[in-house]
Amino acid sequence: MKNYKVGDRVWLKEQKKVAEISLITKPHSTQYYMKDMQGFWFEDEITQSAQTMFEELGFTKSVDDGVKIAYANGVFAAILDVKDKTYTFSDRSNQAFYMDIDIHLAIHQKMTELGWIE
Repeated sequence: MKNYKVGDRVWLKEQKKVAEISLITKPHSTQYYMKDMQGFWFEDEITQSAQTMFEELGFTKSVDDGVKIAYANGVFAAILDVKDKTYTFSDRSNQAFYMDIDIHLAIHQKMTELGWIE
């Protein structure tokens, strides 16, 4: 269970849209109010956004030109090809290596946000 806070960017599962939490209420169960969506969502209706996941892993978005989206941390880069719906994850020398589950989950969430995965 994620402890969301005001200002967190989250993925609204049913609306398939990223939104920002602007208010949290706890009358009977925790509800999250989204700034631009003008409504409340329960915790099981939202998940952490890919952008937030990458940021927590030390990555920043370095490219988003409509063709490619890239996140990098100075050593590694995750590059998503929007047209081909593929991604690569590499180090500076383009060597093959193992990625941990947190990186995989961030990439998977971004692919979900792009509509590549239902």
